[in-house]
Amino acid sequence: MENQHKVLKFKKGIASYMVLLVALGGGFILFLSFSFLITNELRISLAALDSLRAYYAAEAGLEDTLLRLQPTYVVPPASYSLQVGSSSVVVSVGPVVGGTRVIIADGNSLGRIRRVSVNATTVTTNASFFYGAQVGEGGIKLGNGSQVLGNVFSNGDIIGNGAGTSNIGGTAIASGTHKIEDIAVGTDAYASDLIDCDITGTAFYVATKVNCPAGSTQVLSQPVSFIPLPISNQQITDWQNEAAAGGTLNGYNLGNNQTASIGPKKINGDMTLGNNTILTLTGTVWVTGTINFGNSVTIKLDSGYTTLSGILMVDGPVSTGNTAVLQGTGQVGSYLMLLDTASGSAISLGNSAAGAIFYAGNGKISVGNGLTLKEITAYEIDIANNASITYESGLANVSFSSGPGGRWTAATWQEIQ
Repeated sequence: MENQHKVLKFKKGIASYMVLLVALGGGFILFLSFSFLITNELRISLAALDSLRAYYAAEAGLEDTLLRLQPTYVVPPASYSLQVGSSSVVVSVGPVVGGTRVIIADGNSLGRIRRVSVNATTVTTNASFFYGAQVGEGGIKLGNGSQVLGNVFSNGDIIGNGAGTSNIGGTAIASGTHKIEDIAVGTDAYASDLIDCDITGTAFYVATKVNCPAGSTQVLSQPVSFIPLPISNQQITDWQNEAAAGGTLNGYNLGNNQTASIGPKKINGDMTLGNNTILTLTGTVWVTGTINFGNSVTIKLDSGYTTLSGILMVDGPVSTGNTAVLQGTGQVGSYLMLLDTASGSAISLGNSAAGAIFYAGNGKISVGNGLTLKEITAYEIDIANNASITYESGLANVSFSSGPGGRWTAATWQEIQ
């Protein structure tokens, strides 16, 4: 009995030991399972954290590039890298195409890659020039043999040098109580008084029509309404601020036979351009004085403007001389606008300016003999003998840009990988 009791006791001990082993084994397996799950979750969390770090590094790279593209900074290279905390980013800056450039940033955090891109565009403003010549209350005078191949709208009188010698190829409109006199009109004419005209289309008038043969005649019950010039004072102020954002110079002098680029920039005082100089505008330029032109001066827009247009503003009276050339980039739709804020005699033109728009909202523009222009807008216009304005339809919606050296903004921002 005693032996049996010992055997039974031994068996119970073995059973208890086996139960303990099983319990310990199960617990160990459970511990391993939990450890694996925790490790896996930690690994996933760390990977997600690295991915997030890579994404924010990429975004930081894009923001850094957009900052560097602003006028007060040096333009970044086509490709460069940055360290953002424990992560890194490589930024690729694409070329300017039609006022837009693509920027791609690859963020890297411990091998985790996130790619983000932005389509950056130059800041643009649209202005509409619907007429070959648009004039304020000062009116327009056309000399012997001069012509406007397009429409003319004037808030003052439209005066020619005789119906057989001065010509408006399109429609001529004089608003309010103003007249059209001594000129040939290719289509219709609108005015309070029509005097000594030759009108191919319909003569619309309010008060009088004297010695003015026309295709047909219609009396108006009221005159044509006043239309303001297309560029507001606020827009001019915005462009001035845009130029000033690129920094200020006290005067600017480009010597004979020199070539230079400038913009955006405000110039306190005068700009002097020597003989045979070439000045390329990379952004909006504002001259608070006047511009002194030497012989054979060329002012043009940087190729980065592509099909967009740019602005050269001046506050003082300007005479361009007989050998200056003002032009856009050379691509269709690109124009350089010379905008003068001066009163009285603002712009005197005697140059070749095929790609330029001339604007003097407060003053007078005088067009020299034999000059051919695209568009002209001023408070008052005086067109000399044998000068011509040939309107281009693209001027109806011109996009003025701050330029490749001007302000940039993000048009679209997205992750692409």
